[in-house]
Amino acid sequence: MKKSELLQTYYSFVIWVCGALLYSSVNPILSDLIIYYSPSKLIKYLLMFLLFCLLFFILFKVGRKCVILHNMIKHQSYIKK
Repeated sequence: MKKSELLQTYYSFVIWVCGALLYSSVNPILSDLIIYYSPSKLIKYLLMFLLFCLLFFILFKVGRKCVILHNMIKHQSYIKK
């Protein structure tokens, strides 16, 4: 395993973590806008569900990248021994 692969995975992980932090800071604003401007309950619940799905997707990707990065670092430390 090359060090460049490890760095590329780390940078990808950092980008996803920053995206998760950005989403968590913007989510209350988006929720308020959806509640205030939704023309009907159906659209409001659909948009809230989409926000929840987006949150779940981002957290899933961050967790997956974290596990991949952890395994790569563990594998890298075994190679050095």
